[in-house]
Amino acid sequence: MCPPKVHYTDQGNGDSCSPQGELPGQRQEPPFPVPLTQEGLSEVSCRGGNSFIADNGIASRLNLRIELAATAIGLLLVLTFFLIPFVPYSVSVGIPNDVRAGRMVKFDECSNSTSGTVSGSVGVTTNSSATIQYLCLVPYPPVSIQGYSTLSYRLLGAGSPPFPSQMEITQGNASALVFFQGDRAVAAEDIGPAGTLVDPPELAVVRSSFIPVGSGYQNYTAVIRNNGQSAIYYPTIAIQVKGYGFNDSVDGLLWMDNVAIGSCGPLQEGLIFAPGTECRISELMQIPTNVTLTYYVEVTAAEVGHYIFCRQGFSQFIPAEGITTAWVGEFIKDLNNARGPMPLLENSTLDRFAATRFMTASSQPDISDYGFADDLKAFFPSGGPPYVAETLLFPGGFTPSNFTAFLKNSAPGHWAALTDGAYEQFGYYVGRARYFDISLNCPTKEIPSGGVNITQYFESHGCAVTPVNNAYWLVIILAS
Repeated sequence: MCPPKVHYTDQGNGDSCSPQGELPGQRQEPPFPVPLTQEGLSEVSCRGGNSFIADNGIASRLNLRIELAATAIGLLLVLTFFLIPFVPYSVSVGIPNDVRAGRMVKFDECSNSTSGTVSGSVGVTTNSSATIQYLCLVPYPPVSIQGYSTLSYRLLGAGSPPFPSQMEITQGNASALVFFQGDRAVAAEDIGPAGTLVDPPELAVVRSSFIPVGSGYQNYTAVIRNNGQSAIYYPTIAIQVKGYGFNDSVDGLLWMDNVAIGSCGPLQEGLIFAPGTECRISELMQIPTNVTLTYYVEVTAAEVGHYIFCRQGFSQFIPAEGITTAWVGEFIKDLNNARGPMPLLENSTLDRFAATRFMTASSQPDISDYGFADDLKAFFPSGGPPYVAETLLFPGGFTPSNFTAFLKNSAPGHWAALTDGAYEQFGYYVGRARYFDISLNCPTKEIPSGGVNITQYFESHGCAVTPVNNAYWLVIILAS
């Protein structure tokens, strides 16, 4: 027989519960733990119907929700700290010499500190007498540049700074590029009239190089190309190198200048730069040597309806005073490494013959290997080495290792001769004379044989040929 089901109620005689029908004073403790009902709850009614609920599942879910909320809040705080720029910054920049016409005043009423600068004078008739007045030129108010950084940048210097590395601004009638480091404007450059487009895709600098010509001078060459579908007008090329130009500091901001190299075409032709064409400009410059030079090529021009400005950075190692004995020694070392067990050995007689060849060949630089056969017979009247060959090289602007790589990739005929095991000795001579600069996109970089008209040969391959004065020649004579 099953025991009767017992329900516990408050009898009012303490905080305990007694079974129904139990005599007072004969309390019986409930048989805890009470079994769970189907809903997972145990209920005990005491003291007039008060109850408690023990539910471990609900508590666990509540704790999980609290933990997820705390994690989300923490993640949001991290994202806000490191990634979301909301801390405001402001920089004011005024473009120098960008002014507008002010009022006509007496001379002493136009002050630099208040109204601007005095420019010219105008005669004004007052009561039949001439009174001289002056026109004040008033600077435009500076441009306020707004930016936002992350909180991590403001507090730790890590994260997104408030400004990009460079930004174009317009003030009055002029545009300028402002250069930033972090939250500070450190330099600026006037780039042209208001609304000038910066770095449009149709204008590109495709080549920029320095070629040493001796005495600390470099022959600088820049090539620009019109990649667009319309003409570009009045393109002018300049170069910006640290230490050149007339840089000036205005209100603590460095305003940079550049050195004009030249314009494309004569003025009377309108300086029209047709689509798909290239323009080449050269200039002799004296710059430091044995350094890696970082510089910028800047092009200003015009299109229909607006001006354009292109600024492109370059870096080039400028070797010490051109092609020296040390330079040649490094080049021969690289060459012998490629030759393996059969290195070339220098021969003083071949050095003298190389000097002779330079004098003859440079007298007619338009013809490849000019006069080689005649010089060979005259220098060795009784017969010289059984096999003699020459390579005329033009390594200006290269390091020895870069020139070795250039020969391998672009002048395979010359490289094959220099690494031919049939030759065991060499002589060389370095000189400066007139030669030719070949366009960068030329499909061929070497003359295949002697007696060839160099200009005609390269032009027949669609290459632009530009004469260069005082180019470096490296004449190498090979013999068995």
